[in-house]
Amino acid sequence: MSAKTQRFSRYKKRQTQYYQNKLFRTYCKKFYNSLRKPNPNVKDAPGKEEVENFWREIYGKKVSHNEEACWIKDQCQHNPSREWSPICEKEVAEALRSTLSWKAPGRDQIPNFWLKQLTATHKHTAEIFNKLIEEDVVPEWLTAGVTYLIPKNEYTGNPKNYRPVTCLPMTYKLLTSIISRCVQKYMDNKNLLPKEQKGRSSGTKGCKDQLLISKAILRECKIRNISLSMAWIDYQKAFDRVPHSWIIKSLELIGINNKVTAFTKKAMTYWRTHMCLHAENELIETVDIKIQCGIFQEDSLSPLLFCICLIPLTEQLNRLNTGYEERIRKTKISYLLYMDDLKLIAISEEELQKQIQTVKTFSNDTHMDFGLEKCAKITIKKGKLIHSQNLLIDINREIQELEQEKTYKYLGIDESEGIQHQQMKERLKQEYRRRFRMILKSELNARNKITAIGALTVPVLRYSFGIINWRIEEVKQIDRKTRKILTMYKMHHPKADIYRLYTKRKGGGRGLVQVEAAYKAEIINIAEYLNMKYKEDQFVNTVKVHENTQRNMNSILKLAAKIIEELNQLNGMHDAKQDELQHTKGRLGKVLMSKWKNKVMHGQYIRNMDRQLISEEDTFLCLSKGDLKAETESKIVAAQDQAYYATKILHTEMDSKYRLCQQCDETIDHIISACPILAKEEYVKRHDKVSAQIHFNICKEIGVQLDKKHW
Repeated sequence: MSAKTQRFSRYKKRQTQYYQNKLFRTYCKKFYNSLRKPNPNVKDAPGKEEVENFWREIYGKKVSHNEEACWIKDQCQHNPSREWSPICEKEVAEALRSTLSWKAPGRDQIPNFWLKQLTATHKHTAEIFNKLIEEDVVPEWLTAGVTYLIPKNEYTGNPKNYRPVTCLPMTYKLLTSIISRCVQKYMDNKNLLPKEQKGRSSGTKGCKDQLLISKAILRECKIRNISLSMAWIDYQKAFDRVPHSWIIKSLELIGINNKVTAFTKKAMTYWRTHMCLHAENELIETVDIKIQCGIFQEDSLSPLLFCICLIPLTEQLNRLNTGYEERIRKTKISYLLYMDDLKLIAISEEELQKQIQTVKTFSNDTHMDFGLEKCAKITIKKGKLIHSQNLLIDINREIQELEQEKTYKYLGIDESEGIQHQQMKERLKQEYRRRFRMILKSELNARNKITAIGALTVPVLRYSFGIINWRIEEVKQIDRKTRKILTMYKMHHPKADIYRLYTKRKGGGRGLVQVEAAYKAEIINIAEYLNMKYKEDQFVNTVKVHENTQRNMNSILKLAAKIIEELNQLNGMHDAKQDELQHTKGRLGKVLMSKWKNKVMHGQYIRNMDRQLISEEDTFLCLSKGDLKAETESKIVAAQDQAYYATKILHTEMDSKYRLCQQCDETIDHIISACPILAKEEYVKRHDKVSAQIHFNICKEIGVQLDKKHW
């Protein structure tokens, strides 16, 4: 019975290995989601009518913006662009190249894989798209979505406790992707997107831009004893509240081509979806709900449309001429905006009240509501956080002051009167270790585990580099902890070389991303971004000026210069022009490779390969393309690193010569390939077994019948 149980257990484990590795190769995002905590089971599901009524109240309620608003009449309307060239076959191919092959399709049930592979259809697809735009014709099936309701928590009886995920037809997403690129190009050429909005701004660092600016302002506030009043504004279901009339009006205000505007207007009249809820014993499926308010999400055009809808708000805030003033160029920063995440910055309570009233007027006229439970404000007087009154919006609503010792999570970073560095470090390290162990517990092969670690765990820390004040010793400690966990899970031998662990697999390493190398590369990346963009972006210039005045340990620019100088010395370079970002990762990799080669014992294997002119690519094929288990790979690498010494394992006072031949040191290399005693019999047996396997494979390939006991 015990043997049967073990056999079944091995079978289940092998089945899991096959499934997880195949899923990782085909759709890694789905694999990552499967590792996380599973969604609660829907035992107590709401009724079909209840679900339909709840979502119809959100999507089906038609509203229009206030056309008589004074600020709308004051907006400067651009002449419609005449620049519209028909969609070509090349644009279709480029748009498909950036899509995921097996992403869940909509009602058309056509995965992107087939659209990519059937290249002969690209020309006809472009012709159909041109017809849709030129003739202002939109088939109803093109804009029909399927919305799956995912439970947020265990309280599944209430429809509001579900997160909607909409699957749109891939054909519609392909068309809107091409339109989005054209609109983005037009806006970049005309410089229409405000510098304060980093949500869809080309050539910027997005969230990091806003966090770097916020960090600089808060630090300057403490150093110069400046008074500030700030508020974080959150919109309630921002994408679902924008009136369709305001979307069209916003496109007209910035001069988007009439054909694109007409197509968007026509498509919005057909937007609809039906809700699907997988309960424990049934599938709850509603009828189609027409989307008469809000932006149809899950395609690349949706976020751009939302950013366009907020452009008039940014212009209204800029006209107030309020906010923090940079001391050298006198640049004023009154707000930071990333999609719908708005942070207002003023030098007094009165200025902040003016800003919030402007935002309130815009929101009321466009029927967008504040999510007051996620809004907060603080007041800093002469560099210190003080208690102040709540921020009044109207008679019945106000924004609460952030409580003492509490923080507000702005773009993933905890803020108050400054960034909470120590608190963020502990939280990030905890999340890094959680994800790391989650991957190691999976049944992926060694190569896929290393890839997953680089894609899922390292970005947790990389996002904070340059924002949180990490010391280099803290980063090195994370690497040490990482190697310790790898050893616990038998993925790294304690005596194996640590630098080989971070070398590329094609070069004989394991390919793990070193946190220290990622930290140095990101610091250099940010420094070069500041040096490159400061002339064209006044806010980036504010960050650069601030970083130049900071101490060495806290200045990104000075820290980057120090790292580059160390790299130049290690690589034997003394030319100041060698600090381009494109070479940074390569130079860091060369440093690790040289440290591995220079090891007296661990570097023997790679040095012998260089001397004997052996092909590295063919030798390390098992690492770069193999499907070895993590434990097996770690043992092979440890053997190549001469980590197994019989004399040391036995803990006896023995001579280092191999006991059978007494000619060479007792190393793995000598035992498996160079001992004259073993060559007489053991090597011959090994040779015969390999030859028998090759003979079997050849016979199988050419169709020769063999007995069951052919060996």
